[in-house]
Amino acid sequence: MFRYALIIIAFLILMAYVIYMGSRGAISGTFRTISLVLLALLLILVGTALYYNSANYSVQTVQEEFAANENAILDSIRRNLEEKKYKQAGDMAERYLEVNDPELKRLYEQSRELELLQNLEQLPGDDHLQRLRLWKNLFELTGKTRYKQSLSAEKQRLNKAREQSILAFLKTIPETHIGQRALGFSLLQDLNPDNPRYKSQVNAYQQRIKERIQETPWSDFCSRTSHPACEHFGYQAFKSRSGNENEPQTAFGEILGLSYRPRGALISRDGRTAPENGHYYIVHDFNTQDLALYSIDYLQAHDPYENIR
Repeated sequence: MFRYALIIIAFLILMAYVIYMGSRGAISGTFRTISLVLLALLLILVGTALYYNSANYSVQTVQEEFAANENAILDSIRRNLEEKKYKQAGDMAERYLEVNDPELKRLYEQSRELELLQNLEQLPGDDHLQRLRLWKNLFELTGKTRYKQSLSAEKQRLNKAREQSILAFLKTIPETHIGQRALGFSLLQDLNPDNPRYKSQVNAYQQRIKERIQETPWSDFCSRTSHPACEHFGYQAFKSRSGNENEPQTAFGEILGLSYRPRGALISRDGRTAPENGHYYIVHDFNTQDLALYSIDYLQAHDPYENIR
């Protein structure tokens, strides 16, 4: 505490000196800069000292509280466990963990484990994402093999559920929407790489897309290099909103690729040219069935599989 007092006294002396020199009009630009730097350093030292002092005091208080009431605290935690109040037991044990008491640590881990298992029992069986998170927490907490096995099994169930959802969604996508179908089968291939049908479907749709782009004056930028907009392959295309933001929109096309067009280069079949260097989505228009270019700055891309990935 003595060194903290010295820092505060030094801070006050420096402030008083600066005020005194300022009242005499004797502060130069250099002196003012040096004074401000010193004041800032002293403020940082004071804040750091107070923080560590408060933290140390908090730890010391908890240790003293546990030492004075050890039996009562442990009994209260055990009672909560017997009454299946696992969260309350864990929260109480967590408050005193810094004491490093072996029995307290055991009770804490037991209560958290039982709390997670209780949460699992309350979840519906098809809530795979939440169940996966809880199995992961259980394995990380305990390292038990059975939780690792349950985690792996839940991952398989989640992937199977996603696979079924994507297959069902694909049935609603017209065969002519080759970008969205290619994306769907690509997702299926990621989930189940051992299924040869998924791989063959991906290759077939990608070949159709490649042939469609080769029929245009443009080339697919994403086939040669990477760009953040390349991640939007197979996404639905929406024109930028104007007017009523709440008005529902319908996708007018799908994104099949990306083209870089320098200023003055052709960007449409009717002779329009690029006003400046930029990247353009290669969009398959559902109405005309043609491919057209749209600036990435004026088009909204939406993942059709967003809710089932």
